[in-house]
Amino acid sequence: MRRALVAATRVVGVAAFAYTVYSVGARDIRDVFLKIGWGFGAILLLSGAREASRALAWSYTLDRSVELPFRNAFAARLVGEALNTLLPMGFVVGEPAKASHVAGRLPFATAFAALAIEFGFYIASLLVLFVIAAFSLLPPSMAFASAVLVLVVFGMFKKTRSVFRPLLGLASADRHRAGAIGALEVAYHVFGIGEAYITLGLINPHPPSWEAAMALESVNRAVTMLFKMLPMRVGVDEAAAAMVANRLAIGTASGVMLALVRKIRLLFWSAVGLVLMLMRARKQIARRHAATNLQSAKPFAATLQ
Repeated sequence: MRRALVAATRVVGVAAFAYTVYSVGARDIRDVFLKIGWGFGAILLLSGAREASRALAWSYTLDRSVELPFRNAFAARLVGEALNTLLPMGFVVGEPAKASHVAGRLPFATAFAALAIEFGFYIASLLVLFVIAAFSLLPPSMAFASAVLVLVVFGMFKKTRSVFRPLLGLASADRHRAGAIGALEVAYHVFGIGEAYITLGLINPHPPSWEAAMALESVNRAVTMLFKMLPMRVGVDEAAAAMVANRLAIGTASGVMLALVRKIRLLFWSAVGLVLMLMRARKQIARRHAATNLQSAKPFAATLQ
């Protein structure tokens, strides 16, 4: 049953990728590359560094009794994020897929628990990003009220509070390791702001500002959290980016183009994640065939003795 579910997830993931490419449109993808050219390579490097920082943070949540090499954590993160991005309610299968992808290195339960701890650190860093963005972009009184409102809303939900319990437990047990994880989560957002800044510089004739990049990245993070059930956040991401870009006087078209660049970047890393998932499936099938052949050969060898 589990093998059938995993196989179905792979098929649906590949089909969802093909449909997403079709819905984005070859013409829009071509227009982006004509607009930004080789600058897309810098965007990919920064976005890859973002994924690497959270993969490394995940590996740091494990104590010294178990080890998750960065290479395995990074591959598992790309696989899980591909499913998160492409499928409706993708996180329901994407997060377990990350833990399942490293099953050869550590037990599923251990990997999944480590993911929960890393997610707690991510949420904490996200709150910090929202508060900094509010104080950077709003008048002090409005910024303070907004920051308090965000913290109150997060504190109201029991499930949200439970996210931070593993974080606090690790912080009390090993402050140095908790500090390293926190720094990696902050780096994730810094890379995101840098990516938005570079993209704005490539698509907008006017020099970008760090405040605009921070605002657009903060809104993108909020949209990502609120609309996780929507594959690729189709329509929502463009509308939010266009609205914020218009308020920042950098042009609605720039906001839409920024959202489109993000989508193409997501498609690239999703393709990498799907390839890694299929490569692992091929290896698993080869191992099972080898084990079956070995079992079949044993009776035959016994008759020859």
